[in-house]
Order: sequence, then structure tokens, then C-alpha cells
Amino acid sequence: MQRMMASKTVEVGVITYGNTPDKTNNYLNQTQGGYEGVNEVVEMGRPSTSTLSIINSISEETDSSENGDIIDGIVVAQDILVRSNQGKAFNRVMIIFTDGETRVEGLDDLEPILKQMRNVSNFGLHIFLLGKVLPSSTVVKRENSKLLKSIADNVNGRYTEVECINDCFRALSSGLGLGTRPRVSKIPLELSPNVVIPCALWSKISEAKLPSLKKEASGSKGAAAKDEDDDGDGDEPAARGVVKRDTTYRNPNDPDQEIGADEKVKGYRYGSQYIPMTAVDEKMFKIRGPAVIQLLGFVSTQSVPRQHCMDSASLVHGAADSESADKAVVALAVAMDRSDKVAIVRYVKSEDADPYLAGLWPISDAEVGWSLLLYRLPCAEDVREYAFPSLNHFASAYNTPTHNSSSYEKVAAVSSLVDSLTVRKEGDLSLTPINPTLHTLLAEVHRRIVGVDPSQVLPLENPLVPKIQASPSVVSAITSNFQLVKTVAKAGKKKVFWSDIELKSTSADGSSADSKRVKYEIDAAFLANNPHLSEWQGGSVGAINTAEQEIDEQLANLPTFSSGSVSPIDDFQALLTAVKELPLPAGLEGAEHQELFEKKKKDVIEEAVRVMTAVIECTVGCSTQAHYRRAIACLQLLRTTAMTLNYPSLKEIFNTFLMEVVKPQYGRSGGRHYAVWHALVNEKITLIEGNGVSKEDMKKYLEEGKVEVVEEKTTVADDDDDLFEIMA
Repeated sequence: MQRMMASKTVEVGVITYGNTPDKTNNYLNQTQGGYEGVNEVVEMGRPSTSTLSIINSISEETDSSENGDIIDGIVVAQDILVRSNQGKAFNRVMIIFTDGETRVEGLDDLEPILKQMRNVSNFGLHIFLLGKVLPSSTVVKRENSKLLKSIADNVNGRYTEVECINDCFRALSSGLGLGTRPRVSKIPLELSPNVVIPCALWSKISEAKLPSLKKEASGSKGAAAKDEDDDGDGDEPAARGVVKRDTTYRNPNDPDQEIGADEKVKGYRYGSQYIPMTAVDEKMFKIRGPAVIQLLGFVSTQSVPRQHCMDSASLVHGAADSESADKAVVALAVAMDRSDKVAIVRYVKSEDADPYLAGLWPISDAEVGWSLLLYRLPCAEDVREYAFPSLNHFASAYNTPTHNSSSYEKVAAVSSLVDSLTVRKEGDLSLTPINPTLHTLLAEVHRRIVGVDPSQVLPLENPLVPKIQASPSVVSAITSNFQLVKTVAKAGKKKVFWSDIELKSTSADGSSADSKRVKYEIDAAFLANNPHLSEWQGGSVGAINTAEQEIDEQLANLPTFSSGSVSPIDDFQALLTAVKELPLPAGLEGAEHQELFEKKKKDVIEEAVRVMTAVIECTVGCSTQAHYRRAIACLQLLRTTAMTLNYPSLKEIFNTFLMEVVKPQYGRSGGRHYAVWHALVNEKITLIEGNGVSKEDMKKYLEEGKVEVVEEKTTVADDDDDLFEIMA
């Protein structure tokens, strides 16, 4: 189905063996005799919708009680492949499905037919044995499996034992004649101007896409709505009713005037204008040169980030007509593997194509042996950055967890999760599953062609559904150690009304609640989800809850400040000013409401301070002097704010940030961001006194970090400048 829908040149023929003598139909039996029971159900030719209907009826017509000789079937199939399209460069593929339960005869004809298979160019043999061969299998099946495997090995074919329809789909998804043949390009690998290895390059991975839908005029021949007398043989576009697109361009000042091809000009947008470019100008942009893989240098494998591998992988090996080239590539791959190196190369795919930076990784494949795997690498303009809080200070706590600590429990919980979901047996998880979307489409097309009822269609097993689940104890440990709950923005906080509270009416003497005072008991589950209601005493909960809603709504109108802020200092100061000037909502009076209001304002400021620490980490991570200066300015503002507002919690957040993030990450002499610590010492940004921090601690914090900055200079060859700038 997949090959039929993807190619216009595929021809298909179907034969069955083991039929009754009255269902014998093949060319060899008609001309030579001796091949009874072999039926050519579908003659070799381009398939049509009737082909699937015929194939679908095979199981109903075949008499499985008759013994069938598979050798006769192979001989007849090979004869059809040889006689069809003689002299044309077709892939000739034979696919055999058998249960292996019938005795094999006619082995005398096997050797000549195998010799003929080996002499046919572009020949592929795929044998599928239905059902695994087990010790409990019949003797006939075990012996036939050995024979079929030897036949496949003799002609470089493929022998596969399948248990379900998914195994068949996976086995038929690739192979000679079953999938798109990769295009092999000749390209030289230039190690130096005087050392050039002729190589071949082809794409190892190519995405299999859904067949494209074809548009046809409704009611035309070949379309979905066919005339009853239409035989569907029309090959011309007009006969099939193919819809064509006709594009015209018109003058914007005169819609009735059509513009010709010579009156159009291309251009690049620049603001509100266009900069015209002619075909000659476009050619000037090209960097002309031959197709080549040019070596720039070798780097360690760890220095190339995995996320920098772009596009799909391509394989590079020695040219097929040069044994010495193949040996040179193998030797290069082995040497790179032993030294754990990656080759950085300049890659030009075809003549006058744009050059790319690429990497070559050594790889040992069971089918092709040692070769080189080529991935395109990004340039500076291709790398995307997103400012988000660093988690290094969390990870550092997990590296050396101690018993009875929260980090130890978290690491243990996640380790248990990994162990419980680790695949133990080979085959439990296929790393190359079938595409469920593609095969669902093919199954539906097949069903519509043959007219099968949907309830009778054999369902496909979805390979992308988890087959193993974590134990409840592991899940419980994860949920208890990590608060993985949905975060709800303050502006969207749900309002709570009395109607949301489950009330129970009780009275001391059991009489009607209408005549007695009712005691309201708040449901425990509701209190668990609303902790601020748990301290309710005597009926003030409604007032407190309403006040909190009004305060939250007023706080939601404050200026926003996030880790992705372009001007963090200005945004932070604007938020602080707005919080200080924010009045208590009208109608709220009393010490209770004022206390709640001040607590809410303090929570906003604490959150802003935490966001500012994340901004500082992200800014330092950009690794430029301008970003370092901005980080120091943010740090100074943070310290001034904590000291001015005189909230103990703000001082604690600031001191913790200096001790757990700034000093461990930036205070290492010779470290990547040591310039930040050097500037911090010069600006005398130290801990804030209070909360267990003394003046001696403040002085000691800066003195311990005073280390002379040694400027190191590295000299590299001129030819390697670009390489190391890119890999920095």
C-alpha cells in the first residue's frame, strides 16, 4: 500500500502455492508443466483498486488442507520477475509469506534458481515466517526455517520471523524496493590540500511523510465520484480531472492590467520599503566552489553539545570503486573513536551550494561497518537563547546529598522512578516503531477500497503507548517530594462563596433547623484546599475571604516583573514604587485587614526579589562584560532594597543567594565567570548584617574570595581562528 501510493512506477504481481489442481494458473506450467497448484492471482502490472479486492479474497479461495511446495512458488515467482520489463533497470523484489508447516520438495530446482537470483541486478528477497520458531514447534517448521534462512543468506536477502501485524509492518518498512532508495552522492573528503579521499555520502534518516492529497474536479473521471461506465484507466490529467492552478499578477494601481513576467522584480523588505534585487545580484551572494568535506580540525566529543546537531544524519564512507579510499575512511573512524574526537569540517553539499559547518562522528554499524556520521552544526545566527532561572544551585545540592536531607529523599525518589521504568528485556521497547499515523491512514484507504466493515478491521497496536507503569509507591514518593501542581495566576484566582461550602445542619435535641440555631460545620476537604479558612472562629471567615479577594484583585493590577524583562532594574524599581504607594482597598478597615494587606504586599516584594536573583543568573550566563556589569548593578539594587525595606525575609533571601549561588559559581579562580566575583569584591557587595550574619562574617565573605586574576592568553594558528571561535 505504501509503495503503491508513493510511486507511479511500482508494478505488483501475486501468486499463491498449495492450491488445488483446478486453480493452477502460471506461465511455466502452461509451457513446461510440472508446476501444479501455483496460481498467478494478480498478473504483474501497475496496481488498481481491484488489485486489493483480489488480494483480500485470497484467504477465502485457498485450500489450506493441500500440501504446497514452496520451491515451485519461488521458481514461478522468479520467472515472472525475470520476464517482466526485460532490459529495464527495475528493482526486482520477491516477498514470501509462509507458515513453514508444509514439507518442501523439489530441492533439485533450488540451486539453479538461486544462481539466477544472484545474477539479477537490484534483486531483493524477503522471507517472512509467520510465527516464531520455538522448541515446541513442529519438526517440519523447524527444518523449513533453517532452509528458508539459508536461501535468504545465499542471495543476501532477509529472513524474518513475525508474530503480529506490527512485526510485518516494521519489517516491510525498509529494504530494497520497499522504501525510497537513498541518493548516493560522490564527494571528496579533504584532510589537507594534498590528502583527498574520494567518498560517498547518503542520508541515513529520511522522514516518511503521509501521501499528499490530490485535487480533482468532483464528478470527473478518476475522481471520488465516478461515472458507472468509467474504468479508471485514464492516465492523462484531463481524463483524471486533475485541477490545475493558474496564477496571474495584476497592477495594484490598475487591477484590470495583468503584469507580465518581465515586468516583475524581486526585492528585500527594509522597513516600509523594498530594496530591488536582480538575478545578477542574487548570483553575487553565492559562495562558489566545488562539493567538498574540508577538514578544519579535531575537538573532543564532549565539547560539541548534543543539541547542536542539526538536520538528519548522513553517512560518509569510502567510494565504492576505491578500496584504498574505504580503508582510509575506516582507519580515520577507528582513530577518532579511540581518541574520542570529533572532526569539524566545512561542508559544501553540491557545487556552488552554501557552505555549512558540520561535524563528523565515528560510527560502527552492523550493515556498513566503520564509517563517519555527518551532522550539520549551527552558526552564531542559528543558536536561540531563552532567559530562564538557572538550576545550578539546586543541582549542586543533589550531587552530594546527605542522609535525612530533603535533597537525599528527592534523589532517592527519582532513582526509584528510573529503576521501575527501565526496560529490562530486549524487544520490550522498540526504538524504531512503526508510524501509527501513517499506517492508520493506509489501513483506512485499504478498508475503503475493499469495502470492509470498520468493526471487522484488525486493530493496529499503537507502539507509542507506555507498556510499563511505575508502582503506586514510586508515584506517591514523587508527588510527596515534588509539588507538581498546576500554578494558577493570581488574576485568575477562583472566588469562593458561601455556596461552595458544604454545610451540615445539626441541633442539640435533633429538632428542625428552622426553629433552632444552626451550627455550620465546614467540610474538612474544603478546608484542606483552602488553608486560610482553617483558623476561622465564630463566623468571620466570609469577611476575611472577601477582603482577601479584593486585595488580590488590587495586587493583580501592579506592574509585571519577570525573568525575561528587557530592563530588569527599571521594572523592579517600578514594581517596588507601585507596591509602596498601593492603598488599602476602600471599605476595608481595622487592624486585621491592614495586617493581611501588608502581608500580601510583602509576599509580592519577596517574589520580585527571587525573580531578580534569577535575572542575575541569566544575565551572567550570557558571558559578556556588558552583561556582567548589568548583573552587578542588579545585585547592588537587590542589596539596597533588602536593607531599606528591613524585612528579615529579604535579607535571608539575599544572603542565601550570595552564599549558595554567587560564591560557589562565580568565586572560583580562573572560572568561566570569575570576572563577576572580581567586580563584586571591588564594589564591596557583601552579606547583610542580621539573621545570624555578623560584621565579621561580612568581612570574611569578601576576604575569602580575594584571588589575583591571572589573564591567560592562548595563541592559535590563523587557520584555526574560525573553528575555535565557533566552538567557544
